[in-house]
Amino acid sequence: MVQADDARVVRLFGEPPTRPNSFPRAKPINAPLLRKTMDYIEEHPEEWYQAKWGIRRPGCGTRACFAGHALMLSGYELLNSIGSASLLTATHPGRDKVLTIAQAAKEELGLDMYEADALFCANNTMSGLRSIVTEFIDRAEQE
Repeated sequence: MVQADDARVVRLFGEPPTRPNSFPRAKPINAPLLRKTMDYIEEHPEEWYQAKWGIRRPGCGTRACFAGHALMLSGYELLNSIGSASLLTATHPGRDKVLTIAQAAKEELGLDMYEADALFCANNTMSGLRSIVTEFIDRAEQE
């Protein structure tokens, strides 16, 4: 409910959404990619590191969070800054754009900004990811 003091804000920006996930999404939730990514992470936990978008070290391979794995499974290449092992951006062959891993994964997975924040949170545990993924797949099946 908007208060009288908030009338100026409403005139400038419109009525606020009733709930965070009421923002329009660019495309539907990509339930198959959510499933594929979660399955991969559960099968290869040694390659999962939720606290970093991605990290590549010689002899150690690449480790990534949920977003990074979703992109790699979609054909993206994760890129690092010169002189850094941290991977922060991604590009897809045949596309002329370099995006942050967060933005590219949000788009590929069909998530709104609140859903992406919840899924990509650095503090998520494996069981926490599974719960979030299950909720998003259920939501996709209802849309």
